[in-house]
Amino acid sequence: GLLGSGGFGSVYKGTFCGKQIAVKKFHSNQRNIKARAQSFQAESNTQHLSHPNVVSVLASFSENLFDQSYIIMEYAGHMNLQQLINQSEGSIPQGKRLAYSLDISQALNYIHGQKFVHLDVKPGNIIIGSGDVCRLADFGCCQVLSHADEGQTSPTCRSYLTGTVAYRAPELLRGEAPCAKADIYSFGVTLWQMLTCETPFFGENAHVVIFGVVSQNMRPSLPAKFDPIDEVEKAYKDCFEQCWASVRSMRPSADELI
Repeated sequence: GLLGSGGFGSVYKGTFCGKQIAVKKFHSNQRNIKARAQSFQAESNTQHLSHPNVVSVLASFSENLFDQSYIIMEYAGHMNLQQLINQSEGSIPQGKRLAYSLDISQALNYIHGQKFVHLDVKPGNIIIGSGDVCRLADFGCCQVLSHADEGQTSPTCRSYLTGTVAYRAPELLRGEAPCAKADIYSFGVTLWQMLTCETPFFGENAHVVIFGVVSQNMRPSLPAKFDPIDEVEKAYKDCFEQCWASVRSMRPSADELI
């Protein structure tokens, strides 16, 4: 059955050799063929990744650029973090938030160590699997980090892909080459969303958001009623505010988050 649909394709649940799998079928009528091809290649490049908090890509095949393309993944679960947020009232419980935060941090630490930057970290791309463990999925926007010292992608590597604007770091909105810290910014917005169960910049025009984030340090706002009393909630708030710092060198690394 259908598990979900995105800009480039739909994901279906299937079975292979007695094991449950997820199959991503790319849309053949996609207008932006270069972006679709880049997304397919990006996911194909991650087949060697193996980590408890990352959804593994098992295989990929495509007849040609204009025909059907498929990504075969392990089946990690039927619910993503966005769906849980939509079902929650007020906030995801503190203990669950902290556990999920650690899961996502460990996934990011692993992929950054493998020289990948995800570039589309958001609740919709985080699967909640068995044992209530979060796993990072959908590497269709990812790029390879080529500058070891700075963790940046090659500036000559042009991408036709962009992540979701509300989770996108200001340096990316300015057109700079991505680095691992771009994922940390997106992680910060995700932490905020688990706390508030609201949609970042809901109802705002995308151009207004881009200008605000880049030029005015605009970030998703906390509810007026939010007044953390215990030290854990204060630390949680401090964490996501550090993660979405405007200057990327001020953001913690995934390793520091763990």
